[in-house]
Amino acid sequence: MRPHITFALAFLMLGCVSWLKAAEPSPQFDGIAAIRKSLDEKRWQQVVEQAQAQPGGGAQVDYYYGLALAQLGRWDEARAAFRRASDLDAVPQGIPTRFNDIVREVARQSGALLVDADARFEQESPHGIVGGALFADFVHPNIRGHQLIAAAIADTLRAAGVPAPAERWRSGAYVDPDPATLLAADPKLRIREHLVRALACDLALRVPCALAELDAVLAIEPQHPQALQLRYHLVHPPAAGS
Repeated sequence: MRPHITFALAFLMLGCVSWLKAAEPSPQFDGIAAIRKSLDEKRWQQVVEQAQAQPGGGAQVDYYYGLALAQLGRWDEARAAFRRASDLDAVPQGIPTRFNDIVREVARQSGALLVDADARFEQESPHGIVGGALFADFVHPNIRGHQLIAAAIADTLRAAGVPAPAERWRSGAYVDPDPATLLAADPKLRIREHLVRALACDLALRVPCALAELDAVLAIEPQHPQALQLRYHLVHPPAAGS
């Protein structure tokens, strides 16, 4: 008889380096414009001090704070700031930290096997700051991201002796194909990735980002109808009230 196995998958959270909407200027908050000016001038320590002078300043302050800390090599503090920024964002672009904490606690209480994809992504990211390298957009993993999730699932099953004892598992019997090779072999995969990024940028009101992704699509397929239509919409937005 097969054992009844319950799984809990800790959801993925993007570290907001690539997609956080709060990265856009928003001078409606006191002090934001000054912090952004210091950031543009690459005065990293001044950004840190300005952000620290605005406790509870919200997602945008924490995002700028994280960027400056990263430039100063203060990686643990930067990672914590990016997490706060993502959790506080008015339009969350990633799973809130508390969701993963709940999943882990439910797994602990119920005895479910926990596949901690969030932790796996941090391990595979420079300085533990998860960004666009593992995602197609702000929440959906790309090919490499899915490979990491599959590997995390396999590692959890092997450690639990499911469906066979760990010593019977053949390590290295399967090697993931290189994502770059897969994308080169099928240009449509690359087009889809650029399109989903463009839509994510558009949703986050990041027009330059969206245009760059659409131009990448058109460089591959100049007459791509969806890319042309969305690009026209971005370049010629409808008049207010129309």
